[in-house]
Amino acid sequence: MSGAGSAHSEEALRFLDLPLEIRILIYEQYFFGDGDSCHVFQASPWLEPTASPDPERQSEVPRRPTPLRLASRITAVPLLLSCRQVHTESIPILYAHARFHFDDLVALHTFLHRVPPPHRDLVRVLHLDWTSFAWFDIGCALARELHLREHWRPACAALSEMGGLRDLRIRIPPGPKLRGGVGIRGRAGCDMTYLEPLKTVKAENFVLEL
Repeated sequence: MSGAGSAHSEEALRFLDLPLEIRILIYEQYFFGDGDSCHVFQASPWLEPTASPDPERQSEVPRRPTPLRLASRITAVPLLLSCRQVHTESIPILYAHARFHFDDLVALHTFLHRVPPPHRDLVRVLHLDWTSFAWFDIGCALARELHLREHWRPACAALSEMGGLRDLRIRIPPGPKLRGGVGIRGRAGCDMTYLEPLKTVKAENFVLEL
């Protein structure tokens, strides 16, 4: 075999030289090889030290938490950061085919706030199991209103703007009982306080479990 022929036969095929249909199959396997359920949750914040003029006393400087981080069981970042073309081709597949699941309202609100609207519109399936609801609802009126204003109402507003949403399930469990056996959800006006912001949310299949 000639030297030129040998060099040609050993030349590696670049990923982007593959047909788009093959690349899409690879993206799907990369994202969803272990299933399409994408559980998004709050990750423990890092603690980074504040600046100190004395390097020898750096360990004594108080640490401050970093902004809230989200994590999921689908490792997408390495692929999305590989190059611009791969990012453009693969990110619609991630958002459109993943079944996003949240068990914390703050994580859901953070996700909806940080994801650009064009990508949010690609989401088809989203489930929220608001398991921490009871602990916010039994707090004082000021704390409840703060949580409603900062997280629940903005999250509902973002959900109402998601034009591609097909399957939406929101579960708000009643939680434990207060003293005297009075159920948390039994408080007068509590249900409407949380249900009112959902009136503008639309999805082909919208299930609300109380």
